[in-house]
Amino acid sequence: MAVKNKLLCYLFYAIVRLLHASYRFRYTGLENYETAKKLHPKGTFCLGCWHENILANILGQKGYPYCIMVSRSQDGEYVDYFSRKLGFETARGSSSRGAQEARETLEDKMAQGLSAAFAVDGPRGPRHRCKYGVMITASNTGAAVLPVAAVAKNPWIFSKAWDKTRIPKPFSKIIYHFGPPVLVPKGVKREDYRKEIKRIENAIHETERVAKMNLINWQKASKRMPKLRPC
Repeated sequence: MAVKNKLLCYLFYAIVRLLHASYRFRYTGLENYETAKKLHPKGTFCLGCWHENILANILGQKGYPYCIMVSRSQDGEYVDYFSRKLGFETARGSSSRGAQEARETLEDKMAQGLSAAFAVDGPRGPRHRCKYGVMITASNTGAAVLPVAAVAKNPWIFSKAWDKTRIPKPFSKIIYHFGPPVLVPKGVKREDYRKEIKRIENAIHETERVAKMNLINWQKASKRMPKLRPC
């Protein structure tokens, strides 16, 4: 990595840590999180979110074991750096570059008990159009897709970005909501891909809708995720 890119990574990570220290997370839909773990013998699942909320989604589960799919783009360098610094593992690849290799890495990690995490419409969109990666990984491993949305009131929105990136402002109250898990059939047939992708897209849309509703009663939501237990 070039010196300039390293410096940018350090700067980006410092900003992320400052934001994280100021955020106040509350969690809803924890019963869906527990259900997803019970659906696989290793307790693993495929976490799925929209690319626009990736920062809050990663920070909301700091300290939990995930292997995150990160693109090989320049922007992916920053996400890869701060994800690893926060304790996550990463698999570098996307729908356009290194997809098969990254999926194999994810599946190996899931066999070891780590869950996988995807920004399902990344890295280049179209926005809110799920790629095949999360569906194929779920089908190959027998793990459920667990839709998630981390939302804050009045975030910064980068309207010129393809995904309209949303960054919660410092000291934001953030609802981190887990939707009902989606089970993809084992060995799903190619002619059924679009149907299964649509199910995942609808589930994430609904999860985000509920998360925004739950912001109204933010103070009543759980302050903590469940404690980690051995697989």
